[in-house]
Amino acid sequence: MHIRVLSIIAHAEYLALGLSGVLMTSLEWWSFELLGLGAGYLGVVSLATHNIMANVVVLAFMLSLGVSIGVRPLPPPPPPSSFFFLLVLVLLHFLSS
Repeated sequence: MHIRVLSIIAHAEYLALGLSGVLMTSLEWWSFELLGLGAGYLGVVSLATHNIMANVVVLAFMLSLGVSIGVRPLPPPPPPSSFFFLLVLVLLHFLSS
């Protein structure tokens, strides 16, 4: 019985961290959408400039992230019996195909 309570607490902490990450990502996405709407309201040239700058920012971020991941050593993998590890692997498999 004691293990189940700890498991529920651990899942609640994981869910709280996950929801805050979703909120941050959603706010960033919505802010880019609102900026795009504002740039479109200003005209075609402003919208084109916004589109170019948004793509350059994403390219610069992905390039630096890819280099930083490629340079550092890999951490040890999580235990394969973890439920969330297997769930993420299955979801990534279906989302990537």
